[in-house]
Amino acid sequence: MKKISLLLVLIMLLMASSPAFADGTETQLIQLYSDLPAVAYTSTSAISGRVVAGASVEVKLNNAEIYKRPGGAVGYFYTTVKDLKMGGNTVVITAKKGSQTQTITGLITRRSGDTTNSVETLDIPIKNAISISFK
Repeated sequence: MKKISLLLVLIMLLMASSPAFADGTETQLIQLYSDLPAVAYTSTSAISGRVVAGASVEVKLNNAEIYKRPGGAVGYFYTTVKDLKMGGNTVVITAKKGSQTQTITGLITRRSGDTTNSVETLDIPIKNAISISFK
């Protein structure tokens, strides 16, 4: 019985110290308005969101910086993501305020925008058609 009690106390201590069971005092720096992961059919997309007042924000596409804004009172940000390559494109959004840092990583998948030939001609057999007449 003592072993079971000791094991339960040990499990509870591990759970209390785990980040998954944090007390909620951590500050969320980024609120993202764009959907990530996303699918784009053109070479451009957009990223928008809000950071807490005084936080700086940086957006990178495939490890290349595309947007950077220093900390300020206004917390909203918006940037157009240009030159998306076909397939997967990694977007990293980082917000910093003092010693706090939060990073969101997402994926924008670019697919072909040509949908004109995506549906073949449908052949509907006439022998299965129903004929209804009213008199």
